[in-house]
Amino acid sequence: MASVKKDADGQVVVVAKVLGVERSKAGLKKDDTVTIKYAIPTKPVIGPKPVPLLVQDDVYPAFLNKKGDAFEPAAYGSSFEMTPEAVDGKAEKLGNAVQTVDKLLSVKLDDPKADELKKAVVAIGQGGDGMYMWVRGRLGTEQLSLEAEKDGKRAYLKADEVKEIDARIKFLGRVMYEIDAPR
Repeated sequence: MASVKKDADGQVVVVAKVLGVERSKAGLKKDDTVTIKYAIPTKPVIGPKPVPLLVQDDVYPAFLNKKGDAFEPAAYGSSFEMTPEAVDGKAEKLGNAVQTVDKLLSVKLDDPKADELKKAVVAIGQGGDGMYMWVRGRLGTEQLSLEAEKDGKRAYLKADEVKEIDARIKFLGRVMYEIDAPR
């Protein structure tokens, strides 16, 4: 960094020398001088982490977008890091688990994917991180609601509809049994 200043608008203005270029649509080459402008929020913002205040004479990797005569960070705070920010693995795991269980609850029992989804839900239920209680609770709630639906509409349901509901209740019971089975 040749210099780091703030302009009249409160934006950080960095004048830097390019030490190397991997790829550039703007035609940047090694030893070029670039101006990088960006704002640092005064209040905390929800979302990607803000761009840090760069230190003069330090070396940073930079992922930039051309904006007029200057450049701006392409990915906020991650623009000056070599590796992207880590994602929350537990949140991602829970989101995938919710989607998988919902797919199992909506799949037809004669669908070839039903067995594959059943195995996935059993693995989720045996996977730890509180997933056992959540999966058992979700499947148990679905089972109870099917039983209540069958009992409440028994006079209006046809015999094949009752058999289908009974088969789904039994299927959910087998899934819960397999989750409880020792590995």
